[in-house]
Amino acid sequence: MKGINKPVVKPEIQHLTEVLSLINEGRLRVPDFQRPFVWTDEDMRELFESIYRGYPIGSLLFWEPQHWQESSPKIGPYEILESKAPIPNYILDGYQRVATLFGILTNKKDQRSKPWRWVIYYDLEKDSFAHLKNGNPLPHYIALHSLMKTWDFLKEAKRIEKECGSNASEYIEKAEKIAYSITNYKLAITIIKGGDIDSAVEIFSRLNSKGQKVSEVQMLNALTKNSISHQIEDILESLGGTHFSDVDSKYIMRAIFAASGREDIYSVKLERFVKNHKNLDQIVSITKKALLEAAKFLFDDCDLPGDKVLPYSLQLVFLSEFFRLCPNPSQAQKEKLKKWFWVTSFTGWFGGANSTKVKDGLLEIRRFALSQINDFTQVNFNEPAYPFPDSFHLRSARVRTFVSFLISLKPRSLDDGQKLDAKLLLGAYGHKALHHIKSIGGSKSLANRILLGPTKYGSAITVLRNKPFDKNHEIFQSHGINPEALQALQKNQYDKFIELRELELIKLEQEFMKDKGVVPNIGSSTEETIFDAT
Repeated sequence: MKGINKPVVKPEIQHLTEVLSLINEGRLRVPDFQRPFVWTDEDMRELFESIYRGYPIGSLLFWEPQHWQESSPKIGPYEILESKAPIPNYILDGYQRVATLFGILTNKKDQRSKPWRWVIYYDLEKDSFAHLKNGNPLPHYIALHSLMKTWDFLKEAKRIEKECGSNASEYIEKAEKIAYSITNYKLAITIIKGGDIDSAVEIFSRLNSKGQKVSEVQMLNALTKNSISHQIEDILESLGGTHFSDVDSKYIMRAIFAASGREDIYSVKLERFVKNHKNLDQIVSITKKALLEAAKFLFDDCDLPGDKVLPYSLQLVFLSEFFRLCPNPSQAQKEKLKKWFWVTSFTGWFGGANSTKVKDGLLEIRRFALSQINDFTQVNFNEPAYPFPDSFHLRSARVRTFVSFLISLKPRSLDDGQKLDAKLLLGAYGHKALHHIKSIGGSKSLANRILLGPTKYGSAITVLRNKPFDKNHEIFQSHGINPEALQALQKNQYDKFIELRELELIKLEQEFMKDKGVVPNIGSSTEETIFDAT
C-alpha cells in the first residue's frame, strides 16, 4: 500500500522584501482558482498605514505542492517571470495583500494598465497615504516604490532638498522612517508543504475560521449598551422604501459621525466619541431624517434604483450631511447636487478619495448646504468621465453607474413590448434583473447584458434572433441594439454583435452624460474595469 501524501504545515517569518523577490523570480505565483484583485483604493492605502505603524496585517498562506499547478501570468498589474525553481509556491490566502504590496512597491511603468492606481504616495506634510488620480504630485509627496532601492531614495532625497526649502530636512527624516518601516517589515507566513489541492483548501478553511475583525458598529454597540445596533436597524428598515436598506452599516456610522459635526469621519476614537456626545440618541435621530431625505433625492431626482447600483456609499453619507443642514433646498441647489452626483459617479471621484480628500469634500458640501458657496471646487466638473469598462462586474462603481444609465433607455419586454419598470426591477433584484444575452461561452462585455427583470430567460440570444427589427424596433432601441448589431446576431456573428452593440451603448451613454452635465471621455475604446468600494 502506497503512503499517503500528507501535507505538512510550517509557520515562518519572512521580510517583506524577501516575498517581493520570490515574486520577481517567478517562485511565488497565483493559482488559477484564486479570485481576481478586488481591493479598493482605500483598502490598499490602509494596508500601508498598518505597515507604517508596525501593525500585523494577518498571516499569509502559501502552498508548496509536489506538482505544477495552473497559474496566472500576473500578480497585481504586472506580468511575472516563469519560475526557474522546480515547483513554485502558490498564494492560497493573502492575494489581495500580496498583489497590493508587489504592485505598489514595484515600478514597471510599461506594464501598468492604470498607472495612477498602482502608485501610492506618502504626503510628508500631512502624514497620510494618497492616490493621485489626476495631476502631478506636489514636492512633499514621495512615491512608495522609490523607497525600495537606495539609489532611488537618494535621488528623491536630493529632489526634496532642492524643492522643499526649510522643511526639507524634516521631510527627508520622515521619508527615511517610512522606508525603514516598509523594507524591514516582517510577514507571518504559513506554508503548506505537499498534499493535494483539496487538503490545502481544507487547511486554509480551518486556519481562516478563527475569528473576524470587530466592526465599529459592534464596538459602539458595546459602548452604548446594545442601543446603537437597534437604532441602525431602524434606519436601514426605514430606507427600504427607496431600496436603500442594504447599505453597509459602517456607512450609517459615517453619517452619524458627520452629523455630530466631525470633520474626520474615519479616525474616530469610539470610546471618546460616546463620552463626548451624551446626546447620541438625538444625533442618530437627526441622521435618520437626513439619510431618508438623501435616499429620496437619489431615488426621485436622480432616478437611482437603490443601493444595489449606488456607485459609492459615501455619496449617500455626503448627501445626508447636505440634507441635515439644508432640509429644504432650492431648485437651483438640487440641480447642482444632481450634477455633483453624476460627475462623482462617472469620474470615480470617491474611488481615489483618501481621508484628507473626504474631509475636504465633506466640508465643501456643508458650505454648499449653508449657501456659503454656490459651486463646488473639490469636484472638478470639467473632468472627463472614466472610459467605458471592458467587463461587467457590479463591484465596479463605473459599471454600477452604467447600469443606472440603462434606466434612461426605458427598456421594454421582449415578450409583448410593454415598458418595464426598470428602476423597480433593479432596486428589488439588482444584478438578477440583468440577463446574459449569451450565457455559456459569452463575452464579459457590458454589451452581453440586457435589462429584463426576473423573466423566464436563462439567456436572451434565442429570443433576440427570432425577432425582426422592423416590427420590434422600439424594443431593440430600448436596449441599445441597432439594426446592424441585430443583423450580425441573426447571422450568428456573435462577436461582431457584441462589438457593434458596445459602440452603440457607448454613444448612448455619452449622450446621457451630456444631459447630466458630465464631460464624456473622448473616443469609443474600453478600459480595464476597476473594482471600487461600494
